[in-house]
Amino acid sequence: DGETDGVAQAYLHVAAASVDADGVITAAVIDALQPTVTFDAEGQITSDVAAEVKTKNELGADYGMVNASGIQKEWYEQASAFAQYAVGKTKAELEALPVADGKTTDADLLASVTVTVTDMQTAMMKTVDDAVSMASGVKTGLAVLTSIAGSTSADGETDGRAKVDITMVAVLVDEDGTILDFKLDFLQPYTSWDAEGHVIEKKEFKTKRELGDDYGMRAASAIGLEWYEQADAFEQYVIGKTLEDVLALELDEEYRPADVDLAASVTIHVDSYLAALEKAVTTAKVLG
Repeated sequence: DGETDGVAQAYLHVAAASVDADGVITAAVIDALQPTVTFDAEGQITSDVAAEVKTKNELGADYGMVNASGIQKEWYEQASAFAQYAVGKTKAELEALPVADGKTTDADLLASVTVTVTDMQTAMMKTVDDAVSMASGVKTGLAVLTSIAGSTSADGETDGRAKVDITMVAVLVDEDGTILDFKLDFLQPYTSWDAEGHVIEKKEFKTKRELGDDYGMRAASAIGLEWYEQADAFEQYVIGKTLEDVLALELDEEYRPADVDLAASVTIHVDSYLAALEKAVTTAKVLG
């Protein structure tokens, strides 16, 4: 508005879960993030695009919700409470949660969760569709790596652009450190602003998995495989190995697998997936 910086901000909720043979949720974890790029009235970026972007769980008490919370609970505490509420329920039961204006009206849950729950609810239901069964005592890990380094200022000829790269992975790890299951996805939300600092568009974005064939990598792929097909192949490569085994994977100068067998089905850059996998495995906990 000429006095305060403009803001381009993305909103994402991410979840991991496991289920039993009857589709009942046995473990769940939820996180969220709000990557932000600020810019001035001339369209110049004022954010530190090299700075670490933390999720709400990673921010912990620094997120600063406690003082504004009627129940004096931080966001990560309320997200954890919602995840525990989901444990023991099916997708249908989770979908039946009573909600008004985005917040739950369930008296028991309302005692520990007063934030908007619709996005948590949606993320968890999507997760259940792709969840697997696990044995008791198995650790569940969820990790998100985010970069805004691809953002650029307006220069008088081209618009400014906020570009966010978000890597998401979920893992199940047994007591010996073997990775029992591995899921990965990637999201690239973006928006632009003109030289006067006015945001041009607001929209919803799909992850690369949600885009499926519409992502359009197949025609440009030397092996003729779409992103989700290569991601599937990389997931299968990781499952059954320890973190140390996976991190020993040799990459070429473009961060693609140098292993001939793996390169036959995976030519995408995997460096961010490996970094997120390491984060997920090293922070995995027994949940449920």
